[in-house]
Amino acid sequence: MRESRGSLPPAVASREAIRGVSFRPHPSLRPGGSSCPPWLARITSIPSPGRGDRGSSPASRNREPGDWRKQCGTRGRGLREGLGAGVGRLNAALTGAVVYYARDSKKGASGMGKPFEGTRWTKWITGFRLNGIAYGGCIDNKKVFAAVGDGGILLTSSDGTKWATKTLRSSLRVDNLKAAACGGGLFVVVGDNDAIFTYQDGEWRSPYQMTIGSGMTLNASLRGVAYGSVARHHGQEIRFFAAVGAVAAAGDSGVVFTSSDGVTWKVNHPSSSPSLFGIANGKDLFVAVGKNGAIFTSLDMANWTKQTSGTKEDLHGVAYGGNLFVAVGKNGAILISPDGVNWQGGTSKRPKSLHAVTYSEDHSAFVAVGQDGTVLASSDGITWEELYSEAGEMLYGVACGEGRCVAVGDGIILTST
Repeated sequence: MRESRGSLPPAVASREAIRGVSFRPHPSLRPGGSSCPPWLARITSIPSPGRGDRGSSPASRNREPGDWRKQCGTRGRGLREGLGAGVGRLNAALTGAVVYYARDSKKGASGMGKPFEGTRWTKWITGFRLNGIAYGGCIDNKKVFAAVGDGGILLTSSDGTKWATKTLRSSLRVDNLKAAACGGGLFVVVGDNDAIFTYQDGEWRSPYQMTIGSGMTLNASLRGVAYGSVARHHGQEIRFFAAVGAVAAAGDSGVVFTSSDGVTWKVNHPSSSPSLFGIANGKDLFVAVGKNGAIFTSLDMANWTKQTSGTKEDLHGVAYGGNLFVAVGKNGAILISPDGVNWQGGTSKRPKSLHAVTYSEDHSAFVAVGQDGTVLASSDGITWEELYSEAGEMLYGVACGEGRCVAVGDGIILTST
């Protein structure tokens, strides 16, 4: 599989350069014209080297504001001309063009202990729909962010700014990828149609389609994956990967795939489980969440117990950290639990659907992302503050490591510095 590499952002957008830059709407970037792709129409501001139009190219200076037909003729050349040198060198490694800008965390977005105070968020428009992201030292013994998305796309980066691209495919097709997890020295990616890929011995492998009985495929849509331990047996800790999702042919009933090595997988159907969307591990316990507020827990990966969540909202994601489980979902639903069994509600202050949550060890805080580019943070899971938002954007996954967080979504990557 061919791999292409690109540097995001350009050299002009180093951390030092970003800190001193100011932002203003560029005269050639006023929304208008039906020929501009929707992802480009979302651009609201870009870095500028100074006042006036000194950074613009002659092509952009001679163009009438709002002339999207000429500027959007192609994502590469047309966008380069439209933006000019004011945004530095545009990088075309991920799509025809990548645009970035930076923004500080909103004032007051500090939570308890002020874990994200002063954080700066930098955004790139990628053109990909990215559904999930994970962080860990599971690729060539290097700590990396790994983002996955539709069309089998995989992006990897050691710092959230320089990315390598690859397409993961089985022998038959390319599937939409939904989630990733690192553990036991392995990176595991899951998605539609039983898609499971494992990075092992220097390459990505798709062991096989999950089969049941004699040659029958399950065709499950896998939405979440996690790695962790279960109850000790004879003093020995046992660790598993667990992937959750749903089987359309079975009325979207919930399904769990489990593996101790990332290669050989077993199937489990929790009794009366609806579609499952997310899973996490903590305190030798796996917690899975899903449709209509469903929460299931397991101590041995064979038996699953239904818990009472107290909500009928779909729960899209769950994370563990700081001796606490946090689940997030539709209409701003947030639940917390010290043990995965007893749950209570928190408050997000915004009725926006939340799609994913993770725990940042560096900040000792949970970070949740979702609708309208919402990024929330909390040190206790109860009180949440907004760090970032942008109307019309969608964020589907978030991961943190090495002092920064990276959120991914529909055509965007958002990185904290």
